[in-house]
Order: sequence, then structure tokens, then C-alpha cells
Amino acid sequence: MKFKLFLLILIITTFLSQAQVHNQNDTIIDGTVYTLIEEPAAFPGGVVGFYDYLGKNVKYPRLAARSGTEGRVFVQFIVEKDGTISNVDVVKGIGSGCDEEALRVMKMMPKWKPGKTNGEPARQKLVQVIEFKLTKAKKTKKRNH
Repeated sequence: MKFKLFLLILIITTFLSQAQVHNQNDTIIDGTVYTLIEEPAAFPGGVVGFYDYLGKNVKYPRLAARSGTEGRVFVQFIVEKDGTISNVDVVKGIGSGCDEEALRVMKMMPKWKPGKTNGEPARQKLVQVIEFKLTKAKKTKKRNH
């Protein structure tokens, strides 16, 4: 049975840690990781491009849909000097397959425009929030079963 699902993607870029502070899971590739930076890293196509990318690639996990799981998954990652994404990790998840789906999609992102400090490319740590939300129709069907 196909369920009509609505996936609301909420993009919030937040900065979690201070410059030069590293999570033990971080791999230091090329120097300092910044959180606040003069020219922040940007997804190709900007915010609209990022919405489009997530909308086309995020699949609502079957377990989450069946169990009615909704919420926000906070994914931390580093945009490297060459624009590649590294150190992708869920900072706060909701389970039911949503965390894994958020990681999958974030890990396959295309290269970003790297951030810059003093006119030079710099590594930047970011957090994106991906919100998983079911349509009212799906919630109503779930309650009727």
C-alpha cells in the first residue's frame, strides 16, 4: 500500500563548536576547522539548490512511516577546503531509520563552495537540520488501523 508522504525539509545552519575545537571523531585533514568564518561555505545553487537536492534524494524510511515517527535529525559535517564533505555524523536523531537516511543523503552531497577566511579556502564545521514530517492523510490512516 502506497502512502502519500510529505517530507518537509527544514534547513537550519548552526554552528556547534568554537574554532580549533575538535570532536574526537574528526579527522584533521588540513589544519583548523572553523565554525564562524568570513565567507561561509555554500551548497551549489544556495539554499534553494539544497532544498531541491534534499527533496529529490531523501526517502521517508518505511519503519518511520509505519510507526508515525516524525522529527528533526541534526547532522554535523565538515566542508573541506576543496568543497568535499567529511566527518558526517548525527548529533541528535529520532531513530526509526531517519538518522540513517539523513546520513546517507548528506554523505552523497555534491561538492560545496568552500568557506574562506582571509581570502583563502578554509575547513568549516556545519550542522544541518533535516525534518521528517508525515502528511495529515498518513496520520489519519495510521489511527484508523
